[in-house]
Amino acid sequence: MPVHPVSIVKCYCCDMEEFVRQSFVLQIEGRYRQWDVIAALDNGCVVLSHEIMHSANFGNTNRWKEAFIRNYLHDVWLHPIRDALELKSVSRDSILEYKTETTRDYIFILSKDEHTEWRANIPLKSTPYWLRTSYGHLHTPYAWIVSSDGHHLGEAVHSSGIGVVPAMYLSEKAIRALVGTIKPVDPEKYEKPPTRKKTLF
Repeated sequence: MPVHPVSIVKCYCCDMEEFVRQSFVLQIEGRYRQWDVIAALDNGCVVLSHEIMHSANFGNTNRWKEAFIRNYLHDVWLHPIRDALELKSVSRDSILEYKTETTRDYIFILSKDEHTEWRANIPLKSTPYWLRTSYGHLHTPYAWIVSSDGHHLGEAVHSSGIGVVPAMYLSEKAIRALVGTIKPVDPEKYEKPPTRKKTLF
């Protein structure tokens, strides 16, 4: 049976909000990794890795559709967790040259708009990490990142040492199955809205 895309919309008809700002542990690649619930959506939640999973360059262009990170997450991460968690395929928008490009992903990284909207529920990371939103035009190979202090910056897509923080959309069934392992995240580690906006240029 084909999996239909799930629209990312704020949910006012279910009680998934009770899980936001909580975390749980999954065993992936032989390691137990912590995930944070950062948003309650339609019949499920968006969860974000608590730690930087890998450091990598974005790709050869700043298009998320063609990004090295996107291919890596789907090729290496998706298979062992897709069936176990009943992951939902989600249609997601990315801004490219001031236009919208839609992709369909089971596992992804946040866009700049998503990070801005859910910032208050995202614990700070120790190093910068990529967002899937392009910075500038196709001929300006930059993408947005989140700095360790929570600011948005433009970074060249070929830069190494920038972290990858995977996100997933879990169904209400999957979230409720994890309820026994969910715990609150230390509130002192949440991202704070930046006092000023910084860019690369």
